[in-house]
Amino acid sequence: MKRLLLFALFLASPVIVHAQDPGATQDAEAARLKLLRAADQIEVIQASGEANAAQVTTLKAEIEQQRMELDATKAQLATLKADNASLREALEKLDAARAAERKTLLDEVSKIVADAGKGQGQGHVAPRAEAHEKAEAPAAPAKADAAQKGYEYVVAKGDTLSSISAAYQAQGVHATVADIRKANTLSNGQTLHVGQKLFIPKP
Repeated sequence: MKRLLLFALFLASPVIVHAQDPGATQDAEAARLKLLRAADQIEVIQASGEANAAQVTTLKAEIEQQRMELDATKAQLATLKADNASLREALEKLDAARAAERKTLLDEVSKIVADAGKGQGQGHVAPRAEAHEKAEAPAAPAKADAAQKGYEYVVAKGDTLSSISAAYQAQGVHATVADIRKANTLSNGQTLHVGQKLFIPKP
């Protein structure tokens, strides 16, 4: 369209071409061709500019999309950090609770062993208040062989055969889990109950 307008302007320009002058005719033709080439170049430049504008728009949209994805990733990382902090705090509390339970168990076993050393029977110790309040139908006291020496222990919350055995071994009473299970006729996997009395054999 622009090329047609330029060509029309060129035809309407007040240029006088003498038919008898071949040089003037050639000059006019050369000028017309230059004008057409210039119009073509203008169209190419305009098309290129429109294409570049479209690419810029596409790039802007892609950049905005990437920015939104980055913000979402940052939010997810913040959530993960918060969850990790909560989990770490929970683990620290759990470790502290386990350490407290282990200390309580060791203190009780130490007292049982000390009392037994002073000649106070078989080292009987009353169940802790918490265990007494939440006792779940405690089993009858284990009956040990009259000739067998050992200690009587009342199961408290959180106790396992492994923890009880470890606590007694820490006090020099080398009663293994198998020894305790055998002395109390406990089957493998049998659950201990709060308030249950166990006989801890003394090898």
